[in-house]
Amino acid sequence: MGDSDKEYALILKWLTNPSVNEWYENRSDLTLDAIRTKYRPRVVGECHVRAAIIERQHKPIGYLQYYETQKEKYRLKEPVLEEPNVWAMDIFIGEPTLFGKGLGSASLELMLRFLFDQKGAKKVIVDPDVRNERAIRAYEKAGFRKLKRLKHWGTHIGQPTDAWLMVCKKPNARNP
Repeated sequence: MGDSDKEYALILKWLTNPSVNEWYENRSDLTLDAIRTKYRPRVVGECHVRAAIIERQHKPIGYLQYYETQKEKYRLKEPVLEEPNVWAMDIFIGEPTLFGKGLGSASLELMLRFLFDQKGAKKVIVDPDVRNERAIRAYEKAGFRKLKRLKHWGTHIGQPTDAWLMVCKKPNARNP
């Protein structure tokens, strides 16, 4: 992902689409300045969270970010989040016309390979809202398994919501 207003505007477009906004960000006050302020440090390497645009046939179709969990400050204590070599990721397909075509699953598989092979991850976690069935199916298809229901992990339209803590272990990893 580059540090350009064009890319920040694309993220804004995706995040203000009701089909995406329902599960990612879930805010109505998003502006280009707010997007730039939040995502620029991730793009230029000033933050432990790294950002990328997902492309298909050289066209942007979605967004992903990833980070090592030991570098993140979580509200809840969860042992897996404190283990070494555990990475977290967030991902969405931004173009609703491309939902249900396997692109999320394919992107997940590529990202998992990158995190396991290039970053040395032993486990990768995600935390979808428990009601986001489309995302949960994609994660399960990519090898994630539900570990624990996290109470009041996020918010949806200002209300607390639960999320699934889902884990994908490195293939042939010896750790439990």
